[in-house]
Amino acid sequence: MSQAVVKEREAGTLEQMFVTPIRAGEYIIGKITPYALLAVVQMVLVASVGIGWFKVPFNGNVAVVAVGMLLFMLTSIGLGLLVSLLASTRQQARQVMVFLMMPFMILSGFIFPVEAMPGWMQAISACIPMTYILEVLRGSFVKGAGFADLAQPLSILAVFGIVIFTSAVLATRRRITS
Repeated sequence: MSQAVVKEREAGTLEQMFVTPIRAGEYIIGKITPYALLAVVQMVLVASVGIGWFKVPFNGNVAVVAVGMLLFMLTSIGLGLLVSLLASTRQQARQVMVFLMMPFMILSGFIFPVEAMPGWMQAISACIPMTYILEVLRGSFVKGAGFADLAQPLSILAVFGIVIFTSAVLATRRRITS
């Protein structure tokens, strides 16, 4: 997603888009839909391989996992769209995403447990959306936790998703209409 708008800007098709009768909302939906569908396919594929091939037991509720992943997807697509709006070139967008994703993976608890990190690093990890989706996935998928048990990480993911996605949509609309 981080390269979506940048690619059009580099190719010169973004300016052509502005002279068509398409509205900003339609443009945003058209940009986001393929990435959302791809994310859903990837989620289903990874879960299927994990359960079927690697025999990871699924003890949770599919709805809890789906809601958590939907909220994380909103956050991720919104972040990619924001980077796409701020970057001047596709190379710059790629570099920004690598710069963001490496600390996200290291500090979220994906590689190292958050509890084993120093206090100041735990505070940073609390600002990373991936920390909360991992908590939801581990809680529901492996431990069988439900909505009530995971209310806090789901709520935090909802805040991240709403703030980041709304900011991205508003920034895209502002960029398109100006």
